[in-house]
Amino acid sequence: MLDYRGYLNRGGTMTETQFKRALGSVMPLFDEVTCHRRKLPEWSFLDDTFGDEIADAQMLLVERQPAIERAKGQQSDNGGLASFDNGITSMSFRDGATGSYTVAETRAMEDIRAILPIDLISRVGGTW
Repeated sequence: MLDYRGYLNRGGTMTETQFKRALGSVMPLFDEVTCHRRKLPEWSFLDDTFGDEIADAQMLLVERQPAIERAKGQQSDNGGLASFDNGITSMSFRDGATGSYTVAETRAMEDIRAILPIDLISRVGGTW
């Protein structure tokens, strides 16, 4: 897991309070990508084994947190509009379900999937 010292060692510039707030804000995305493995008893083994990859993924999320929050704000400001066509008007709206992510969130999750080993992102049991 990424802690404040690790964050600073990776070039982070937030204060500790800002870092903690940002990390807390993006951890649901991390948990979604890792199939909520942090809740499993094996998490400490996985964290020991893949600590650098986990910290790199969390660093990426923390650094993108401001953009993710801006995108969430814009999404709520647009009345739920998900797309617009105008090949003579075509619209679609978000259903408000919690599973709909902004483009910023989706891209961040795709990028951390590329960083994390298959043992952490696969829905099939890992090698532990």
